[in-house]
Amino acid sequence: MSIYTYDTEQVSEQLTPPLLRRSKFLAWLYTLTSQIQWLWSLVFEDYKDGSVYSQYDNSTTYNRLDRVVFTDNKVYECLVNSSLGVNPLNTTNWVKINDNYMGAIERIKYNYQIILLERALNRWFRNYTGSNDQIYITTNQITNQNFIMGFNGSVSSPMALNSPFTTTYMGLNPSFVNQYNMTIHVPDDLFGSLGSTGPNRTNAIRLVVNKYILAGIIYRIVTY
Repeated sequence: MSIYTYDTEQVSEQLTPPLLRRSKFLAWLYTLTSQIQWLWSLVFEDYKDGSVYSQYDNSTTYNRLDRVVFTDNKVYECLVNSSLGVNPLNTTNWVKINDNYMGAIERIKYNYQIILLERALNRWFRNYTGSNDQIYITTNQITNQNFIMGFNGSVSSPMALNSPFTTTYMGLNPSFVNQYNMTIHVPDDLFGSLGSTGPNRTNAIRLVVNKYILAGIIYRIVTY
């Protein structure tokens, strides 16, 4: 048991004189303190440990206090009874209670290492279809490193175009080839569900990757 464990029913009973510990009086106290328990559970269970709620289903009827994970991977709680066909973006029927269904304890364990980054991506996009349909990463060999110069000294270090006093110089028409340190492979079906356009789908993946990747690492996203 953690030192942060909190139970409003237990606290209510302990702070109530024995002569007043009647069922109706305690039930009244439980009602008064229920919102404190709701907030504690939201922070120390959902936010800290993560959520295991079902994905929102447009054909399912939801009742008050039901919780779901929407397509944006955020957690929503139903505010009304018999909500059918009204998605969680409707603030009349739903309230957002968590920006990420993955717990903070889990998220802080991820970093730029390939196996952990692959795990983070598959978890975030809830991709549990099997080992043959996973997001995976391959590294690429960089064959040539180019140093790009600016047109003048205000944006770059000066470098002669051609001079007998330099052993190397910048050509008049240099060509540069984009090289990627790694490639992220995403299943076609999953990639198609991440947005209405190609750039939106790509950005959805980059929003996750850029949280963990080191500065200077260039990567691309391809489908298979």
